[in-house]
Amino acid sequence: MFRIVTLNANGIRSAATKGMFRWIKRVDPDIVCLQEVKAHEVDIPAPLRARTGLHSFFHCAQKKGYSGAALYSKKRPRRVELGFGNAEFDAEGRYVLRTVRPVHYAIPDDGPVGRMLRAANRHPWRPAHIHFVISADGCEPVTTHIFDDSDPYLASDTVFAVKESLICRFIRHDTRDAAAARFGIEPPFDTVEFDFVLAPSRERVP
Repeated sequence: MFRIVTLNANGIRSAATKGMFRWIKRVDPDIVCLQEVKAHEVDIPAPLRARTGLHSFFHCAQKKGYSGAALYSKKRPRRVELGFGNAEFDAEGRYVLRTVRPVHYAIPDDGPVGRMLRAANRHPWRPAHIHFVISADGCEPVTTHIFDDSDPYLASDTVFAVKESLICRFIRHDTRDAAAARFGIEPPFDTVEFDFVLAPSRERVP
């Protein structure tokens, strides 16, 4: 099982003194994502930056002692992306992104859920998808997902969540093409494009 844990450290140095890394060792995740590191990388003690058996990456805020994110990974990622090209938000140091291509999976089908599915003559499978929770000032937040257009369960999602507008084409790259050069990734890998559009916030009526 591939395990990812994520937590708000509220200061990596303080969290370390309270046993955070002992807890991480006990949980033994493949990837650890920390938010609110609240320190510049040069100010983080070496034992916290270089954990035995883990590769570490930091994206720190410009302001000392403020926000920032860290990623620890057992395996060295092919690529780590810091920020997303917006100077206003990148200065906060809040984004370190790594993802994998999703696969379809079955929801738990024992107990009442299983009996309901069997009564309806339905399978328990969900098509491959990636979840997103997106928000911005002045806009309505949105929680959504995108689906792989090659998945065999698109037309029969057990929770009826697939919409045509959320189906995307994942493009396979098996050679060192322009995308590999642009993103600094060694093949094979996949890319997908999708535009998220947020609606303006609705005025609250007293």
